[in-house]
Amino acid sequence: MSSKTVLLCKHCGNEAPHVLKYTHQYKEIIYTNDGEEYPMDAWYYVVVCETCDNVSLYGTWELSDVPSDLTQATLLYPARTELPDIVPKTVRETYKEASRISKLAPNAFAVQIRRALEFICAEHKLSKGSLQDKLTRLSESGIIPPKLAQLADAIRLLGNIGAHADSTIVTRDDVRYLDDFFRAVIEYVYIAPEKLEKLSESLKKRKEKQNLPNGN
Repeated sequence: MSSKTVLLCKHCGNEAPHVLKYTHQYKEIIYTNDGEEYPMDAWYYVVVCETCDNVSLYGTWELSDVPSDLTQATLLYPARTELPDIVPKTVRETYKEASRISKLAPNAFAVQIRRALEFICAEHKLSKGSLQDKLTRLSESGIIPPKLAQLADAIRLLGNIGAHADSTIVTRDDVRYLDDFFRAVIEYVYIAPEKLEKLSESLKKRKEKQNLPNGN
């Protein structure tokens, strides 16, 4: 394996060479459906970004096409920031782009998060009026509760600050709040409803199973 691999650093947002500092090989125990244990070779890789000097941890195992290829390994630390597939692609891609520049360009991050809010409104057929008006209509229609509407409006305001050429800037603390607020909106609008639907389906199946005649 090469001692350096160009990877996207989730700490600084740069595509940069990462130096391999440590490799740990171990046996991952996989359990089959019938309860049998199957030992499988697996690896942890500790790498350091040459741009920001921060550490990342990757993992892979023997079933990978090329276990030693870090570009195909799973990033374990820092945590991935991508949104799940249940979130519309326009929102996911905008957030992904924003996450890459969050530490490099806080103002641009705020603008991108504001843009992601615009896409959420568009996905709910709200295309006319200001973003503030659209967020109000999202709240009035029950898509987001009033408290989340206030958070969304805070995102809008910080996005405006990031877009204007004046002395007011978006700080790194603002970025953390923005990210938390935005993900709270995403959780309520997309992720929680899907979880609730899956839970309802599971409960329905359990109830049907309990009502089966004896012997089934």
